Amino acid sequence: MLGDDQAVTGPDAYRAAYRTFAEAVRSEPGMENVIFAYSTDKLRKLSDSEVTPAEAKVRDPESLSRDMLRARLVEELTELDAAYVSPPQQAIAAQGGPPSSETLQEYYLEAYPGDDLIDILGIDLYYAHERAASSADLEDMRSMASAVADIGEAKGKPHALTETGTYRLHLLHRVSKLAAGGSLTLYSADHVSRWYDTLFDQGLKTDFLANYGLGSASAVMLSSAEVTGMFPGAEQGAPTEDWYNEHLLELAQSTGVAYALTWQTYYGGSDFDSTPVYYYVPFPGHPEAESFRRFAQDPAVCFDATTCQ
Repeated sequence: MLGDDQAVTGPDAYRAAYRTFAEAVRSEPGMENVIFAYSTDKLRKLSDSEVTPAEAKVRDPESLSRDMLRARLVEELTELDAAYVSPPQQAIAAQGGPPSSETLQEYYLEAYPGDDLIDILGIDLYYAHERAASSADLEDMRSMASAVADIGEAKGKPHALTETGTYRLHLLHRVSKLAAGGSLTLYSADHVSRWYDTLFDQGLKTDFLANYGLGSASAVMLSSAEVTGMFPGAEQGAPTEDWYNEHLLELAQSTGVAYALTWQTYYGGSDFDSTPVYYYVPFPGHPEAESFRRFAQDPAVCFDATTCQ
């Protein structure tokens, strides 16, 4: 297709594919009222992105291997002059400080398929896995959500946090169950080996192991000192970060979103206390359960069809 001057690539291809799909769905009987959201990922990297060697260990080997392979694919396609290069994305990356709202809006709308198809403007904002959420994270998230809010106001469309969450709930749960002074096995040797083996290049394999400070594909552990340094309150068995009140509530209120949606639970039914598990709302007895109750009781928060103040 690269040699075909009639080929559609880049944002034009996305817009065409979106339109084809949306029009096909809406043409089906009973689907006239289906609602479509245009939801992008983050519009830029977080400012507070540096992590310590201990924090780097927290990264799930599955996520790390996937991102390393994706980066290699982009690198190889770029060398072949076969990768789409986004001008607004380049402009954002080149700026020394936080990008302007106008630049973020340009990037957000780069592949927008059209007002006639889109009902809701959304953005997916997940907080970092490796470290507790910071004030810099909140400012970055607010700038991106505000850019979407400005577009929604201009277009007369609602805007939302179509996906959001912190990846750290299961980490906090596992740390809360440690005996005083205990170390934590983050990932078993089998889990590390599984995703190490997906990397086809020795350079990738070396970088993968270096992220965890390993010499071979073996278990990843946090020492007692690393646990207490990374999770305040761990020594008392109650590590909390209060992401719901200090980040989600503030982000949702300050940007005026129509709703915020946390994502689904990932649990394959294996050992709940020693494998990677992802969920975005705590359960009774979880160290963040009380902070979530306070979040739920805030006058600005409602669930289902109840009335928010």
